Amino acid sequence: MSSTLLAAPTGARSMMEEMLIAIRLRDEKPKDALPALPVRPTLRRRPPSSRNSLPMAFKGGSTAECSSSGPDLAKDKSRPEPREFSNGSSVKDRSEKVNHLEAEELVNYEVPEMSIVSQSSMAGPVDEKFGYDGCNGFVEEEASKEDGQKVHPSRLDDLENLVLKTKAELQQKEKENVALLQQVQQCEKKWSLFELKLKSIEEMYQTQIDTLKVNLATAQKSISASDTVKQPLKFEGAMSAEAQTPEETPIKHHVTESTVADDRNNVVHHLTKEFEQQKQVFEDDARVLSEVNSGQSGSVAKSIEELRNLTIRYEAWRKEYKVRLCDAKASLLKLGKSEGEKSRRRWWMRSATFFLDGAFRRGSAFSKLVLIFAASGGALVAYADARTDPATEPSQAAPKKKVVVLGTGWAGTTFVRNVDSSLYDVQVISPRNYFAFTPLLPSVTCGTVEPRSIVEPIRKIIRKKGGEIKFWEAECFNIDPDNKKVHCRTNTGTNLERNGEFLVDYDYLVIAVGARVNTFNTPGVVQHCHFLKEVEDAQKIRKSVIDSFERAILPDLDEEERKRTLHFVIVGGGPTGVEFAAELHDFISEDLAKLYPTVCNLVKISVIEHGGHILTMFDKRISKFAEEKFRRDGIELRTGYRVVKVSDNTITMEDKLHVESSVSYGMAVWSAGVGARPIILDFMKQIAQGNRRALATDEWLRVRECDGVYAIGDCATMSQRKVMEDILEIFKFADKDNSGTLTVKEINDALEDICIRYPQVELYLKSNQMSNIVDLIKASKGDVRKESVELDIEEFKNALADVDSEVKNLPATAQVAAQQGNYLASCFNRMKHCDKKPEGPLRIRELGRHRFRPFRYKHLGQFAPLGGEQTAAQLPGDWISIGHSSQWLWYSVYASKQVSWRTRALVISDWTRRFIHGRDSSCI
Repeated sequence: MSSTLLAAPTGARSMMEEMLIAIRLRDEKPKDALPALPVRPTLRRRPPSSRNSLPMAFKGGSTAECSSSGPDLAKDKSRPEPREFSNGSSVKDRSEKVNHLEAEELVNYEVPEMSIVSQSSMAGPVDEKFGYDGCNGFVEEEASKEDGQKVHPSRLDDLENLVLKTKAELQQKEKENVALLQQVQQCEKKWSLFELKLKSIEEMYQTQIDTLKVNLATAQKSISASDTVKQPLKFEGAMSAEAQTPEETPIKHHVTESTVADDRNNVVHHLTKEFEQQKQVFEDDARVLSEVNSGQSGSVAKSIEELRNLTIRYEAWRKEYKVRLCDAKASLLKLGKSEGEKSRRRWWMRSATFFLDGAFRRGSAFSKLVLIFAASGGALVAYADARTDPATEPSQAAPKKKVVVLGTGWAGTTFVRNVDSSLYDVQVISPRNYFAFTPLLPSVTCGTVEPRSIVEPIRKIIRKKGGEIKFWEAECFNIDPDNKKVHCRTNTGTNLERNGEFLVDYDYLVIAVGARVNTFNTPGVVQHCHFLKEVEDAQKIRKSVIDSFERAILPDLDEEERKRTLHFVIVGGGPTGVEFAAELHDFISEDLAKLYPTVCNLVKISVIEHGGHILTMFDKRISKFAEEKFRRDGIELRTGYRVVKVSDNTITMEDKLHVESSVSYGMAVWSAGVGARPIILDFMKQIAQGNRRALATDEWLRVRECDGVYAIGDCATMSQRKVMEDILEIFKFADKDNSGTLTVKEINDALEDICIRYPQVELYLKSNQMSNIVDLIKASKGDVRKESVELDIEEFKNALADVDSEVKNLPATAQVAAQQGNYLASCFNRMKHCDKKPEGPLRIRELGRHRFRPFRYKHLGQFAPLGGEQTAAQLPGDWISIGHSSQWLWYSVYASKQVSWRTRALVISDWTRRFIHGRDSSCI
């Protein structure tokens, strides 16, 4: 029995070896080849030693019980059960127990069954490397032995490459560690130097504190000395009246005054000493910083930046301290003088009181009456002296800088109303002594509003400022920027010395003379056409309209002459021309038709516009609505025509094909464009701007190449600096690490200052619906990730190439002029403060900041009255309103924009009178 048990495992192992050989052969084949079946082993069939063919191990029992248990399998040899055994175990479970059974018991029944199971397992997809599941234990054990002894060459190559790569990375990390160690040493060295610098700054601050303590002690001594003078003398007690002589008090007064003077000099001396100490400390810091960073090539840019910041801080402190020193000197001198005057007055008052007290005690009634009158007269003199003392006080103070304003239009008047006249000596020069509300001039031409209702005397506006502003009714005919003088000529008369000419000096000159109508050198325009720029022009137009109707109704005229007389032509389809045409149509249809019924059907109104549409500066919807309404009202529109000549009764024009045509007219109004006044043309020639239509200013409204000269309103045009002109400086300004490329973070950090300095960048982003700079970069480079964006100078140029397309000239309107006047007055009021603490953006080409933020025009909307109580309104946010509701909005806005309550009440009363009684047609 024992020999049988030993023979079975030996046979099983030989079969497993053959299976392993087959598996290895299969592994050497390509992976896509089918696995080979193992060779079926040849087994010797032995006769069964007993009738019980199944061992006890297969039934769950022990080996000793194998002979006495199990079914009789001899009867069922022909049909063995391949799937399930008598105890319910599977083929796989029984195959795992083969190694522990007797070989002779396995031959009769189990071996054929295991061959079948092994073949099916080897052919199935479950076996991938170690054979079928029934022999899994044998195969894994043998395979692990084989794998432990054999290593593939490709795996060795991979391991060698990995080792080499790891060594290279280790060497690289060691180099980086050495570099980092050097940087740490440099930083430690630099930190020690900065500690020394910080220590010197602390010592400087301690010195300043000591100096301030000394100044405070000196000031306290000065105050205590003045308090001793202020204390009244007591005549009661130990001091008798005879002992207190009038001669003793002046001696004490002079001693006190000399003490105050010494204290005052000490204060000034300490302030000067502090200034010198601060200057020396800053110079030492700058020298140390230059010496420290001179040998470090890696941090040259940072060293230069630190040195530049230190220089900026020193310059700002130096300017501030100089101003503080001058103020301290002036205040101390003024304080000492005022204290001396007060001391003298107190001494005379005490002396007079002592004298009057003795006189009243010893004198008669008559002498007492005389003394009362004398005291009253002295009191009146003292009161008058006290009243006149503040008037003389400004002359003792530092002289104020002189600001000369040319013009009383929208820009000039707004500047005068908002400037602080206590800081400057403001002088206004203008040929007219009033301010006119020009948006209502078309209403004046037809009598809707009276001329005096829209004007306000400039002297009334000045008086509201406290009377510190001077005004001269004269015309400036020459500007001398080199000597800072303006040549003026009065228009009040000719019987004056030098024909009324005089010179005015200035420290700052504000040019706000406005503009005149641009005739484009068209022949006959000046001689035969009316303009609409001044109140006098509106009055002339109204008189001409009434005269045309009076002439047309004369009995001797034929019908053609009447038609020509009543043909009113307006050249220019802008807001002024369109509003005048609408007002004229309402005036004729509502008022003159009732007074001149026989000729009202002969009236014709024509508008000639060189462009394709009227109101081109408005939205297209407004332009289209205005054209349709004018056609319904019978107003002729001639768009696409240019006037080439004007005679006394005909207007010659040509279309886009240069075909000329002529029309007869009775009255013509020219409102096409604006041009420069003669004084502006002469001044532009002096400063080499002769090829422009208006004075060129920068973003701070300063005339280019002229120190202390500003220009606002229609006479000037603001030249916005273009981004592409400063693209290299902008790139360097944003590149903080001097890497030669810009990241998104660097661009965003500098974007605020760039948008303030170049507002077209922000306008371009808004107009193209871009939320940030990343969208702008995507538009030029395509869809990129925010973290991986790096732009060189050429890519940065391409990204900002189209930004300058948003640069546009500001329109010549009252709204722009008023905002410019208000902005410039605000700059003048804060000039002293901004000299110490600049509020503008960082300078791109230079060091430091600009003093002020640049001027930014904010469009608040515009109106276009179209007649018939209908108005077109274009408000911010692309909000369009057309109709009667917009007319009432127009009324409220124009009434609120009046410069005084007087003009506001007059304008509202004129509108009310027109609703009730109609327009006045009298010709005065």
